[in-house]
Amino acid sequence: MDALITRRHLLAVGVGGIASLAGCQSVLASEVSAVVHVLNATEQSQDAYLELTRPDDESFQKARILPIESGVAERVELSVSPGSYEMMVNIDDVDPRPEKTVKWKITEDECSKVKYWTITPAETGLNLQLVEQNCDSSD
Repeated sequence: MDALITRRHLLAVGVGGIASLAGCQSVLASEVSAVVHVLNATEQSQDAYLELTRPDDESFQKARILPIESGVAERVELSVSPGSYEMMVNIDDVDPRPEKTVKWKITEDECSKVKYWTITPAETGLNLQLVEQNCDSSD
């Protein structure tokens, strides 16, 4: 398991470094700030792995490892261009390992830029769930 975590740390650092060097000046003007919240509602600390990719751009990847204490929500802010993404989240060091991938369309609209995940206990281990928010502007 140590080798897996080490590879992920290297991947997250390497991808982040390459992305920040490649054309950052031309992209900065069109980027928005997307935010992912991951709440650990279990009785133990968990390590979540978050990966954001673009289906239309194989070279785009942002990844983070989130050590999350029990009862705490971690917040990750990502600078991205508006567009269609896939976000994968999994929980390390448990068997079976919960993993989910969702499509995420990020626009200039504030509601589209935020996602909420929860990690909860389940009979078979842990449950990983995307909490859908109501973005309807009508009251």
